[in-house]
Amino acid sequence: MKRAFQFISAIILTLSTGVAALSQSSYTAQEATEDYEFLIKQIQTYNPALEIYNPDFVAKSNQLISATPEEANAFDHFKTISKIAALSNEGHFLLGNWEDEVHLPIVEDRLPYLPFEVWVIDKRLLIRLDLTNEGAFTPGDEIVQINGKPSEEILNELYECYPSDGDIVTYQRAKIESNFAWMYTLYISQDPNLELEIKKSNDSAVRTVQTAALVRTVRLENYRKRYPDRANSNQEESIQDFYELKITNGLATLKLKTFDFRFIEKYELKAPKFYEDIFKKVHESEVSTLLVDLRGNTGGRNEFADEMIPFILQSEGDELLKTTTSWEGKVRKYAFPKKDKFAFGGAIFLLVDGETYSAGASLARYLKEYGKAIVIGEETGTRYEGFVAGSTQLVTLPASGIKIGMPRYHIQYPDSKQQETQNRGLIPDYTVSKNLDDLLGEFDPVLDKALSLIKANKKP
Repeated sequence: MKRAFQFISAIILTLSTGVAALSQSSYTAQEATEDYEFLIKQIQTYNPALEIYNPDFVAKSNQLISATPEEANAFDHFKTISKIAALSNEGHFLLGNWEDEVHLPIVEDRLPYLPFEVWVIDKRLLIRLDLTNEGAFTPGDEIVQINGKPSEEILNELYECYPSDGDIVTYQRAKIESNFAWMYTLYISQDPNLELEIKKSNDSAVRTVQTAALVRTVRLENYRKRYPDRANSNQEESIQDFYELKITNGLATLKLKTFDFRFIEKYELKAPKFYEDIFKKVHESEVSTLLVDLRGNTGGRNEFADEMIPFILQSEGDELLKTTTSWEGKVRKYAFPKKDKFAFGGAIFLLVDGETYSAGASLARYLKEYGKAIVIGEETGTRYEGFVAGSTQLVTLPASGIKIGMPRYHIQYPDSKQQETQNRGLIPDYTVSKNLDDLLGEFDPVLDKALSLIKANKKP
């Protein structure tokens, strides 16, 4: 049984943090193991591709369980739960929610978290936004250590806790980067007192800075004061949040930003007509080059990947588009579509990154396989040969009550004609990443590389 909450009365913070006393549960080894073994069994039940992509899952998970202490607090318990989910080698997991005992204190201003946002470049942490009360940081300052722990070590621990397809790190890096402030608190340390070793962006010397973690409302207040332009830049949603199409001088640039069902329902979009309208316009404009930007497209509705195929086919496709297998063993085969009369016949260039994911990554695969696209950017976040996604099975762990969502449909593609890899995403023809100068100057080297390739391709 879950133990009663134990109140930690010793946490007394300065008024600047606005923190109330934090309470949390603890778990005996027996209670913790009950959660872990239940989670392992559920993953075995609902992941139909577990033996294909990760046959060592149970052995690796049992190795984790063998290190279970006699008693663990809620955060250490959640960390082990996350590591087991990550060992499944599938990215479509939901780890808890904002109502459980480790997340809720953040929402309720009972648990402070890091007062800055970061960029992650390789295994380095660099300040992006300074939300401290002191305002002591400059964008680009490097965090060398936090409370004596090197940044590389911190990032390695977070990578172990965040589920991702196979051996793909670009997706993990992007998600850790955007969620680093609270992930550090959940997985690394809940200590509100922070001692940072900082290397200034314009100086190689390392100095020590003392600051404090802040609760959500204080962080938000500092954000509004320090970055008013950003805070007040929210605009009403429009169709441009879903896609943009620009045609100039024989080049069509199509940005597909998301396949989120909310936009699809809001604008009553139907994939076949959506693409027919786009490619009819491209055809009538006598476009010779198509640039498709799928960066940041984390997916959504699969048909917005599948239904583009007739319009980008440059040769005959396979007899089979894909196969899906449910957790119950039900198999469905999808026939390959026919080429459309408005199919684009020119050169295709494709921009991708680690957040080109799920259905976004499926479309990237189709553009590479069937549109012979030249790919620029970073490895996509979803396994190229297939992945587990579809509907989510929500399970509740018996001891902690933490809810875990796991994917339960295996999407499998025919053997690739363009890329021979295992447990990797789409590998670009030209790998281009942003460095610190690009980030500080808001430059886009990926787009620049694509435009230079397009220019060279047009030369007689």
